[in-house]
Amino acid sequence: MTALQLSLISSAIILMILTINFFPAASGAVQIRKGSHKSAKTAFPNRRNKQRTALIISCCGEKSCTNMTRNTRATTIQTRTETTQNSPPMEISSTSDSISTLQETNIAAEVITEAVNNTLNVSREELIYPNCDTSTQLNAAAFDAAGNLLDPEDYGFWVQSCDQLFLLGKTLVDWRENLATCRKIGMEPLMLESANKLDCFKSLVQDWKFSSNYWSAGFRVDNVSDQFSWCSKTGAISLNNSELMPWGANQPENASLKQHCLRLKVLKTDKTFFLFDETCGKPQMLGCQGKPTPAPPCGSPSCPNMTYCLRNDQLFSGLGILNNPDLHGNWFSIYGRNYIFSFQNDTKNFTEAFYSCCGLGMKLLSLEFDFKYKSVIEALKANITTEDYFWTSGSDHGCESKYSYCSVKRSLRKEAIWAPGQPDNWNNNENGIAVSVNSSHALLWDFNEETKFRYICEARDTSANKSGGTAARDECASIYNISQTEIDGVLNLTSYDVRIKCFLKCVGESSGLMVSGKFIDNEVLAILETLAGNDTEGLKKNMGELEECKRYASAGMDECDKAALMIQCANEKEPEVVNSVIKEMDQVLTAQRGKRGGGGGGGGIPVLAEAFCYNSSACQVNATLKQEFDSATTDFNITDGTVNFLCDKKYFVTSTNMNFSNAFDLCCQYGLKLASIESSQEVDCLANMTASLSARWTWIAGSRINSTDNPRWCTSNATFNLSSFAVVHNNSNTLQGSYVMLPSTKEIVATNGSALQYVLCV
Repeated sequence: MTALQLSLISSAIILMILTINFFPAASGAVQIRKGSHKSAKTAFPNRRNKQRTALIISCCGEKSCTNMTRNTRATTIQTRTETTQNSPPMEISSTSDSISTLQETNIAAEVITEAVNNTLNVSREELIYPNCDTSTQLNAAAFDAAGNLLDPEDYGFWVQSCDQLFLLGKTLVDWRENLATCRKIGMEPLMLESANKLDCFKSLVQDWKFSSNYWSAGFRVDNVSDQFSWCSKTGAISLNNSELMPWGANQPENASLKQHCLRLKVLKTDKTFFLFDETCGKPQMLGCQGKPTPAPPCGSPSCPNMTYCLRNDQLFSGLGILNNPDLHGNWFSIYGRNYIFSFQNDTKNFTEAFYSCCGLGMKLLSLEFDFKYKSVIEALKANITTEDYFWTSGSDHGCESKYSYCSVKRSLRKEAIWAPGQPDNWNNNENGIAVSVNSSHALLWDFNEETKFRYICEARDTSANKSGGTAARDECASIYNISQTEIDGVLNLTSYDVRIKCFLKCVGESSGLMVSGKFIDNEVLAILETLAGNDTEGLKKNMGELEECKRYASAGMDECDKAALMIQCANEKEPEVVNSVIKEMDQVLTAQRGKRGGGGGGGGIPVLAEAFCYNSSACQVNATLKQEFDSATTDFNITDGTVNFLCDKKYFVTSTNMNFSNAFDLCCQYGLKLASIESSQEVDCLANMTASLSARWTWIAGSRINSTDNPRWCTSNATFNLSSFAVVHNNSNTLQGSYVMLPSTKEIVATNGSALQYVLCV
């Protein structure tokens, strides 16, 4: 560090201390036990505008501040800032002259402080050249009298793999902070010091739902070579720099001559991980391994391996429609959800039932919401099936009394409806949860997992014209009798009635971002990280907003109240982040329709034949392209085409041709959707597009593939109405299943999806 840097830093620190002190911060079949209470005979007891409507999907797990005015929040933020900055006061002679001088230079001090912050950050990174410090000891204050780690969930997410415990944090730290934090709780930073550890981590990333970048224990042994070691409690362990080590492309590179620490990056798309050299002072997520003393108690059961929860493609047509659905059981639809009750002669043990539902592209029943109890009862009332025991996905296998639903990874709520005396864990060998259903009751029982029972599969109904997020929202609206008008205006409200609060909680939970009115931190952090890209400061800011809204919401009276508080808070603080989260979750939910059963928020399955739509949700949003589109504030040419503002919407028209399926993916890469035409007004609006653009035949999201009698818009819930167009070419050729539009003449044509056309995204 140069003398000038030291001088600037010293001056800045003195100015900040003076300012803080003088001026406060500104504002094998097991039989049912005969004669027991579970005998077969006695089992059954007698945005401020329409565009911001999309924000409801974000209910999916953001935050809120109902009944808290902006002034109140500002005061709260100020108080928190003052508390954070309340360092021990220095003894300074406070003469009136010195106070006056400080007052006169207060603004200048702020400017200097802000300017020096950059120097501080750079200097901090330079100072943190790694060394393998083995002096940090266990922090006894982090444990209770019995030796249990206090508040383990505050550190992050605890994951067991290959008899190894991993801590995947939810805070950003530098390399040394990571080392010290792990040591203080009896752990080590992440290391890949052996072939077994490599194999273990390969297994761990197969179902990765966490952040992407973590500090490892790796460090460069000197500032010039590419020799690295792992820093363990007992000292440095040489890193085997062989072909087996998962180095990233062109790594290690030490491009800035300051990248002396190793970052572990997980690529969720292809389930791989790599090592990169990184500046030691750059914040990454906390990452530790090894068991603390002792390890935190388990929090969830060991469930069937989701890697094998795959749809049986032999049961489906080439376009993803389930063949002969009536051959698989009795179907029942209610509240926008499909259920299938296996036939009386189709009984399986717990694991078999779990994978049978996966094969249908569905998931084994989870009763995580009250309305689902009512749903299965209604099925019997409608004579869909007969009363019986049915497996659910509930289990406490390997984690006694910590019941969770494996299909959706949700803990059983305290409102779970157990049969009298249940669960009793008879003979200490009952880990699966079945539900006994008749026309008046649905009650939970624990059973040995090898017991043969019928089973219930479920999936959100996507046979209508709905994206995954829209389907989730509409499902919740039907449960709580919420009208479309109420949905449109919900985020303009300053207070919510009970129905609206519970609707918001339902959407948050259905979208996979909330449970029991609280955020699922790993899901939300993963989305925030994706949105931030390489912007570490932006990620820290968004994480801070998340934590702040969670604290506000903790004052809620019940789960619905807490959820509503969080959602409103998020919308007020970071509406753009909220909107991005909505799009992300909508894509995730839509992606869950197909290949993998039992996926997070509840994928859907079309039981009835419908027009086929290509699934663009499998694509990855390109952060660079998205930023380029988002930054355009006027009609503007960008990488692949032109941005055009029309009638309060922002469109994108490509400059290149592609086929119908690739059109979906191209829009997705920009964070957009292939345009669905929702009204004749939109057709008229598009006719006024820039002349050079309106003269292009462009793909739009209309499809009648596999269903000429039931066409639909693939990216909207709008009714497919060709009367909105001035000229319609809708021939009877079944091969002509995809739609293009000529904006200037308001024409729409059904054509072959392999044709090459321009693309209209919105």
